[in-house]
Amino acid sequence: MAKSEYQRWMDKKQESVTVSISLSASQIAVVTEEFKSLTGSTNYYDNPELYDSIVAQHKTEIVLPGVSLKEAQAFAEPLRILYPDLCVSLYTRDGSFIGNTSWNDQMKMFWEYPVFTAVGEQLKQVRIAEAAEKNLIASWE
Repeated sequence: MAKSEYQRWMDKKQESVTVSISLSASQIAVVTEEFKSLTGSTNYYDNPELYDSIVAQHKTEIVLPGVSLKEAQAFAEPLRILYPDLCVSLYTRDGSFIGNTSWNDQMKMFWEYPVFTAVGEQLKQVRIAEAAEKNLIASWE
């Protein structure tokens, strides 16, 4: 069977894929306080460049050289499960981007989305069974 365009895109080796973990609520509080101490404001739009530079100091990013987006998803999935309220996104040097929802939201509303690890599949199957028992429909259906 021929691979779909999506599968080819996911399987294509990239020069690098950056895995970016969103800030936690406590990190956002620190960023906001630092921004306020420098500007007297908590309004991002008063100085977006400064706010973004402060965020960059607190952000976790991991660069994976020579992997496909599928491999990067498999790397990122344990982080998504470990930090279920944070978003873990992927992007490449050529501008490709995958913005994952949080693991909790995926299991709450989008449980039929693809997963990339055996543990992710186990958790997904538990949620599918629960949804079937409760007669729930995934949000994207």
